[in-house]
Amino acid sequence: MSSMVSLHFRYTEEEFIAATRLYLLRTPRTLARLGLFSGMFTLGFYWLFSLTAGMPAAFLLILPIIMFALCYSTFYAMPRKAYARDPRNKEEFFWQFSEAGITQKTSLSEASIRWELFTKVLANRQFYVLGYGKNMFTMIPRRAFATPAQEAAFVALLRRKITPDFNTNFLPAAAAGALDNYKPPTTPPDWR
Repeated sequence: MSSMVSLHFRYTEEEFIAATRLYLLRTPRTLARLGLFSGMFTLGFYWLFSLTAGMPAAFLLILPIIMFALCYSTFYAMPRKAYARDPRNKEEFFWQFSEAGITQKTSLSEASIRWELFTKVLANRQFYVLGYGKNMFTMIPRRAFATPAQEAAFVALLRRKITPDFNTNFLPAAAAGALDNYKPPTTPPDWR
């Protein structure tokens, strides 16, 4: 099946920040930090208001404050700085997705990317996030698709080339119907 999906769009700061949050909230390391933050904060308040209040309670309250500052930095400040720092984010992106690979162009850069680079796909009502490496991703906004059929072809490529199992319940009926005939391969790809 040879299908080519061509897209062009410009990132918005809000989309970039939302995609960063979506990606980070799906990583085990971030979830572990959030769990640790919640547990320490709860335990600190318990000890503070119990009869054994003292130095351990103060310590357990200070650590969550530090962790809150780290969470704020991770989810709010750093994504804004990352968006502002990268000059490509102000440029128009031109993407082509095909069975052979991915081509990405802006006025500042041009790249050919093999499908093997990407290891996971996250999707929601606003965009697709293609993950690679450690905390690295590419975001494709859903508003860039001209038709539901074009989006369905893109989703089919993602299912064939990256992973067959990611959530597409949010797709409109026309695009979702185009996926009804999709069957994942019976044998996994050779990743050697």
